[in-house]
Amino acid sequence: MRHFLLDTAKTINDLTALQDYSFAITVVNADLQESELSNILTNFPKPVPDQPKDVVATAGDRAVQLSWAANDSAYFDYYYVYSGLDGFGVFANDTLYGYNNTSLVISGLENDQIYQFYVIAVNRFGQESSFPEKITAIPTSAYEEEEVTLPSLINGISSWADTDNDGDLDLLITGQEGDDEDPQTLLLTNDGIGELTNSDQTFEGVANSTVFWFDIDQNGYVDLVLSGESATGPVTKVYLNSEGTFTDSGFSLPGFEDGIVSPSDYDSDGDIDFLAAGTVDGNPQTSLIKNMGSGIFEPVAFGFAGFSMPAASWGDANADGKPDLFITGADSDGNIDAILYMNLGNDSFVASESVFQGVINGTVAFTDFDLDTDQDVLITGYTDAAETNLFTGFYENTGTGFDLFYSTNSNQSDKRKVGG
Repeated sequence: MRHFLLDTAKTINDLTALQDYSFAITVVNADLQESELSNILTNFPKPVPDQPKDVVATAGDRAVQLSWAANDSAYFDYYYVYSGLDGFGVFANDTLYGYNNTSLVISGLENDQIYQFYVIAVNRFGQESSFPEKITAIPTSAYEEEEVTLPSLINGISSWADTDNDGDLDLLITGQEGDDEDPQTLLLTNDGIGELTNSDQTFEGVANSTVFWFDIDQNGYVDLVLSGESATGPVTKVYLNSEGTFTDSGFSLPGFEDGIVSPSDYDSDGDIDFLAAGTVDGNPQTSLIKNMGSGIFEPVAFGFAGFSMPAASWGDANADGKPDLFITGADSDGNIDAILYMNLGNDSFVASESVFQGVINGTVAFTDFDLDTDQDVLITGYTDAAETNLFTGFYENTGTGFDLFYSTNSNQSDKRKVGG
């Protein structure tokens, strides 16, 4: 096929996608004498995917859910979702792989602000669909302000839990009325219509505290692990909940500063044990507490490394049916480290040879992020004592150990990937 033109550019239409075509150019003078052929160029047309259709934005509290119809364009690969404040620039902040992956919740937005969204389809050749009309939404708070009179306490925290299983959240608060006053711990029950009433239940008064809720005795009611500074010194106590009434289990640990509690049935005996870690009297400490049943708890003798500013998670790293422990933080020398303890059974553990980036004041989690049925590890937190470098890393479980699969830090751009 020959095309004659007087210009220096030509668009050739109606070609078959992904079919190889060869092109060459000659020059013809007025006497119809023709030059030699130019270099032969070989290329094939790449199809442009269709725009995603039926895009809908549903606003929520500090979040917007986007949904759209599945894209059936040939060679479709993934979606880009662009978002930003209306009237300002947008950025590609999410990539969604897969034909049926047609919804996304974007959170962390500001209420009462207009946001704009665009959904773009991309095929395997990197060809993007044309930019669509923008979709806008305004996140709105689902809550109304309610005036409630509460005690004025300092050096404390508040924590919500449905302690009486009536479907609404009750409030535990700790702290002091003044620096020279004895600490208090108060449980305020919720009547469901905005009234909080002091339950008058007795708890150890603590300040600078940490509160953890989970059903230790598995009776259907959340129990309480309370850690902080009491009038007589640091303490960690366990309170068991029976139909909304709390009883001191009689078991206590030293108080943990910057501490965590991580529950797990590590010995697979049907009840919930827990790990407590943090700083005790200036020294990093990690304790595994075994639930003996009937409200009796005993510390496990195994010598875990002590960590301050810790994070911990349980997961079956080697698929042997026993929960393994991942813990990270700063040791007594200030070194930031991370250890995966493999559960050998019989209250014994061994440190894995896999190497991980340690963090402080972070979070760790076991998750099968590559969908190959084994448990991978996600780590996020600060890698330095000054807390200037925020690290996030995915470690892939290879079956024989863990390899760093993906990482970023606060000096790199952040891009979330969803699905895959």
